Amino acid sequence: RAAPRTALEMPTAREDRFGTWWRTALQLPFHPRDMQLIRNLTYGPAPRHRLDVWRQSTTPTGAPVILYLHGGAWTFGDKREQGRPMLHEFVRRGWIVVTSNYRLAPTHPWPAQIEDATRVLGWIKKNVATYGGDPARVVVAGGSAGGHLAALLALTSTDPTWRPRDVAGVADWSVRGALSFYGVLEMTGDETYWRGLGAGLRGLLERRIVQRPYLGNEALYEALSPYHRLHEGAPAFLVVQGVNDTLVDVQVARSFVERFLEVASAPIYYVELPCTQHAFDVTASPRTSATTRAAIAFAQSVVASDQWRVAPANEVRS
Repeated sequence: RAAPRTALEMPTAREDRFGTWWRTALQLPFHPRDMQLIRNLTYGPAPRHRLDVWRQSTTPTGAPVILYLHGGAWTFGDKREQGRPMLHEFVRRGWIVVTSNYRLAPTHPWPAQIEDATRVLGWIKKNVATYGGDPARVVVAGGSAGGHLAALLALTSTDPTWRPRDVAGVADWSVRGALSFYGVLEMTGDETYWRGLGAGLRGLLERRIVQRPYLGNEALYEALSPYHRLHEGAPAFLVVQGVNDTLVDVQVARSFVERFLEVASAPIYYVELPCTQHAFDVTASPRTSATTRAAIAFAQSVVASDQWRVAPANEVRS
């Protein structure tokens, strides 16, 4: 099937071309000179419950916030390893960036990962104002397994199922939008992707992540699948996927976007990259520069207006 087509209006100002050509051409993790990194803040009781806050040293009060969740097949990875070129650019634009670790399988089977992502969101809602952020303007993002968690968190943030019982005092759990980079968005089919792990995605989930067989637990697998959690009130999405990704098949992203267009009212933007492999954005490159521009254009648009904001469960919208 052909890729579904949506359009995102891209800024053309010099500021949105990152100023100098060498910033794009050199594969180095340049970061803003005035960036302040606050490391290893505790957001829960487990050893992996640690997060970093990135911000400008002169960040004004009420800055928008982006939460980035790392990938690693839900079994490995670290908050300092991924997405750095894009996240540095968000800091340069005055955003507060939060990156977090979360508990990993198989030691901690599902749903520990989404419970921790939800816990981080609760921490942001309660504490990010202390660091200059606006808890009402939060965007979630991630790559690969992190893209899955970001998508699922965005679609279920107003559902109390995965909220930690010891986090109280948060009235608004909503997010403004989600960015999924080569995210695993469909978990119920025994697809050809993840073949390098032996038995496909389903085998990985059954053996190491969920640790329950798919047959007989279909509802559980649907509950952790962003594709099956789409709903009319979903927040805006940006989905980025490489055509030549050997871990996440491009058809997964296409199917998710098509389904989103059928059921949701908010906009979705889809960037499909030819000749592009998994985790292409780990380093700076022309491709990373282009997708970073798209990510910033998307994020700036969703925090600038309440039009596509998801209302808290106890709020009546007219």
